[in-house]
Amino acid sequence: MALESNGHIAPVENARQDLTGEPWSLDEDEIWWRDREKLLERHGYSLRPRYQDRWVPSWFGKPDVKWTRCEDSRSLHLGVLDVTRRDGTDVMLKKVATDSTELAIAQFLTKPERMLDPRNHCVPILDHFADDDDPFVHFIAMPVLRKFNSPPFYNVNEVLDFIEQTLEGISFMHENGVAHRDCYYLNIMLDANSMYPDGFHPINARSVKYYFIDFGLSSSFQDNHEPRLVTGMDSQLNDVPELSNEIPYDPFPVDIFLLGHLYHEFLISKYSNLHFLLPLANSMTKENPTSRPSSEALRHFHELTSNQSWLSRQWRLRSPEETTKQGYILNAKYTARQGCKVLKRIIEIFIGFS
Repeated sequence: MALESNGHIAPVENARQDLTGEPWSLDEDEIWWRDREKLLERHGYSLRPRYQDRWVPSWFGKPDVKWTRCEDSRSLHLGVLDVTRRDGTDVMLKKVATDSTELAIAQFLTKPERMLDPRNHCVPILDHFADDDDPFVHFIAMPVLRKFNSPPFYNVNEVLDFIEQTLEGISFMHENGVAHRDCYYLNIMLDANSMYPDGFHPINARSVKYYFIDFGLSSSFQDNHEPRLVTGMDSQLNDVPELSNEIPYDPFPVDIFLLGHLYHEFLISKYSNLHFLLPLANSMTKENPTSRPSSEALRHFHELTSNQSWLSRQWRLRSPEETTKQGYILNAKYTARQGCKVLKRIIEIFIGFS
């Protein structure tokens, strides 16, 4: 069943009922955002109906509507929240500590001159402003992004593009003295505007840019004479060998390990026609941090991919578990799909010239 429409704003006085004590009630974090409605409006942002002060749940007065099916019954991870900018663009707002390294590093990496570098895959900071009521809180605005594997990868070339972009991005960060320290599954996302120009309605090609987000654990070393050492075990992945709260370690090889592990666990091990990338993942996840490649990882990637034919790059991803019969069927479907794409492109070109 499709979701019901968003909540609405009470049209008359006293229309809002007591919204506390219900399973769909706003929790403490949500109330925090609701209480900043006027502040955000002054900066040109409007909250979704659930977080507006005069919100009336969309299912009120509709006995046949199940509240769990309604969009405005659902709470979100509220370190970040989607809002609408005055020009109608949806953006994500994140609250950060005013004196945090996250804010400083994000601003450093997204300065205009650095954003001109095509290797920069750090999420753009569209806006930032202070909380008028709390001097220790700052807001940063970012584009609305999707998980890096949503929608799923379909062919080999899409995976190669993802790996190349993320290796370029981490090299860019490292060249600028920044170690991300948590560049794993949840912190790599894609800008899907080129795939879904009309609001997440797919067109044929997966042509996207991937971004690293969340610099909350990141470290910046701008003094070439200071030791590049940190402590701490916070990470999405506990398998990084050197993580320690007591023994200082170099955070830059941690980034390499995290990406190598991600490539292997979510891509290379799942598809038989990506196994040629195993040497890359294995080198990036070596036990000894000093044995892992740094900028050499991208060169190694290019060496491995240069041996792949055009057809192998364009072919669908194959599961190691698929049977011969399944393979024939999936190959036929893939070939038909690709043929339709070529035909559609020919028709578009013909119409364009007519």
